[in-house]
Amino acid sequence: TEVAFNVDKYLLEGTNSITVAIRGQLSNVGVSFSVVYQVISLSLVDSVDISRVYRPNSGDTSLAVPYVVSGAGQKTMEWYIDSDRVPFNRAEDEINDSVSSRTKYINIVGLEQGRHTLQFRVGIVVNGETFYSEIHYREFIISLDQIGDPIVTTAVNLPIGASILGVLDPLVISPTQYEAFNLRLGVFNPDGTYQNTVVVAVDGTTVSSVVCSEGVESTVPLTLAEEGEGVLTLGVGSSVREISLDVQATSLDIHEITADLQMNFTAEGKSNESSDKATWTDGTNHATLTGFDWTNVSGWVANRLVIPSGAHIDFDLAPLAINPAIDGKTIELEFRTINVDDDNATLIDLINSTTGAGIKVTATEVFVKSQGGLNLSRRYKTDEDLRVSIVINRRQNSTYAKLVQVYFNGVLSITQNFASSDQFTAPNLLSVGGIDAGMILRQIRIYNAALDADAIVN
Repeated sequence: TEVAFNVDKYLLEGTNSITVAIRGQLSNVGVSFSVVYQVISLSLVDSVDISRVYRPNSGDTSLAVPYVVSGAGQKTMEWYIDSDRVPFNRAEDEINDSVSSRTKYINIVGLEQGRHTLQFRVGIVVNGETFYSEIHYREFIISLDQIGDPIVTTAVNLPIGASILGVLDPLVISPTQYEAFNLRLGVFNPDGTYQNTVVVAVDGTTVSSVVCSEGVESTVPLTLAEEGEGVLTLGVGSSVREISLDVQATSLDIHEITADLQMNFTAEGKSNESSDKATWTDGTNHATLTGFDWTNVSGWVANRLVIPSGAHIDFDLAPLAINPAIDGKTIELEFRTINVDDDNATLIDLINSTTGAGIKVTATEVFVKSQGGLNLSRRYKTDEDLRVSIVINRRQNSTYAKLVQVYFNGVLSITQNFASSDQFTAPNLLSVGGIDAGMILRQIRIYNAALDADAIVN
């Protein structure tokens, strides 16, 4: 018989002795034993600028590495340039303070023009065994004022237990499936071009296009749906760099429903530095963005589209052009309303001006109306993340025939019947945005089918 239980709450930093006692319920026979746990707290944080261009011929002879180390005991830093270890300097690399903020300067004279690697980690010895932090892998740029191909740099943390990459070892980035990660980029073009467009692709499919300025680090948010090995490419003009991917399977039982999917708008992979920031497409549907300032309060921010008052995104799709009651329809919106000056401000208007049928979303309320008189509405709070799923079921041959259902965050909030002859048709093209209220939009999914409750929860 095996019994498992978690002892984390009994552990503190340092040496811990845990005593476990077991006693038979009927026999009253008992036994106890002790287990010793060594808990180590070790942290390494840096602020290396991977976009900085070092010019040794102009006196720029040292690579600067600002970092902070925390943890009890005597700690030792290790530094590697292009996989070669930098000689140990006790005064600089041995740290006894529990928290220490420092800058390491490493001589880079003699390095060739191009992309170079910096790897570093902190270690601590406990009972004769060395424990290390993550490996901080950072790339940096050397310019000797020579002509050459564009140079693209990146940065990742290699997990605890990983080895320092050798000069022939490929860099492998290992994000987790469905979890967003930020791809860091720096670009230098020896031909003197200050701004360069980097095309980011995964397995040959472009996921983002970013305008990078020399000396300014850019970030591309990515979320990968397919687990396993792949190839990330970073293209600048005719120059393409390949980086291996090993996407780890998520522990969550989750997948997006793709059957009958008419449109899937997502802000993932877009940024205010993207060369196509004012447009969006999924290959079939297209949209144009108007009234944006392309800042952290107006534009593409952290896998979201921040739509301030007065800005809007206009799609070339009319979701209700064909009566949804014929084959069913699902419209899912993931958003948050912000800076609301008028609770009744319209943000999405799919209401037929002639019949009054359709769907409308204001700053605080969702409406579904039919030509025959159905008038369903549900209010919601501003400044809260919300997933609204509007389901119009088929009028026949369906378990939920002639039902309109509205879900908030996967929970059925309100439902109402409609007549077999009823209409929800509206010719309006989808547009998101309004006056006197803003929205943070993450995703819009539109299906030519009525999803059931299980699919909505998923």
